[in-house]
Amino acid sequence: MDRKSDMRAITVAGPGHYSLPLYSLPDYSEFAEYGDFTASWIPSKLSDKPFKWTFECTGKVTENARYEISFIQVAGRDGLRIRNLKIWKRDELMAELPLDAVLHTDDGALVCPFEMKFFEAGTPFVVEVELCGDGGTDSSGYVFVRKVS
Repeated sequence: MDRKSDMRAITVAGPGHYSLPLYSLPDYSEFAEYGDFTASWIPSKLSDKPFKWTFECTGKVTENARYEISFIQVAGRDGLRIRNLKIWKRDELMAELPLDAVLHTDDGALVCPFEMKFFEAGTPFVVEVELCGDGGTDSSGYVFVRKVS
């Protein structure tokens, strides 16, 4: 088994009785330099056609400062096309990065810097990005958020 997170198990104790399933969280320690784990993508969530993907970064954005969002592909033979990253505070657009990049497993991280100028404690922050598989949907990876200064 390549990764502990691939292991899934459940024990049957008797008819109608099951133990709790075994689940190992992925180890993100090798990506510590990119900040806090925020989201992930897997092949079944991707499409050959562009679609809007949103994920929460509430709790990762904690004050007015410069931040980086890093996309890291960790598996898959196909690339991931990433376009038009936006950071929303409720319904208010806080930052927009007009990008068009293709990420592959061997590329390392795609790092997207942004600055938060109007932080409000307790306010939900959401990242919206346009994604699609590049050459197929066999791609999986992680997203991290890090405060730079």
